[in-house]
Amino acid sequence: MLNIGFPKAIRQSFQTNMSLLKSKLNDLSVGIFSAEVGARQWMHADKNGSYLIWKIGKKKNDELLFIQNGELVSYFSIHRSGKKGKVNWQFGDSEAAELIYQDIINVQNTTSKNFKAAQQVYLYTTDGNMKEVKFFHSLELENITLLNPLSVLETADEEKVHEYNSLPLAETGNSFRGIDV
Repeated sequence: MLNIGFPKAIRQSFQTNMSLLKSKLNDLSVGIFSAEVGARQWMHADKNGSYLIWKIGKKKNDELLFIQNGELVSYFSIHRSGKKGKVNWQFGDSEAAELIYQDIINVQNTTSKNFKAAQQVYLYTTDGNMKEVKFFHSLELENITLLNPLSVLETADEEKVHEYNSLPLAETGNSFRGIDV
């Protein structure tokens, strides 16, 4: 479980504003956790036995969430460099994190054509690191999908919606709530 603390003044402000709007605040997601909500809503990720949310970061420092059978198994960060790298930090199952890390290194070094540790991998970036995203996407792996909320909209004009430029929208997970995809 991830706990995010808010100062009392901010909590009271949320309560006051929601009361004025005659509404309620169901949840609050940030960063990769918001992207995971989006993956479930837009891509129906929860229909997979396991899935990985992979946020490509600056200087090859990536953030990952591994979900299996609807449960968060591991949340961790890795650094990719050359033919190896390292796990920066990790919460949850360290063995699962290590398997995923090895999967990523094998895919990066083109010694594997798919991810073995997760049924499906959802890839995105918010830092504008498109070169890395394009590299992994160009490998045409069997079980990798760009986490782009606009890609699931039927009315999206493919010429106007660039598959890479709108990847930062992945962290707007709950904003598209209620849109039938």
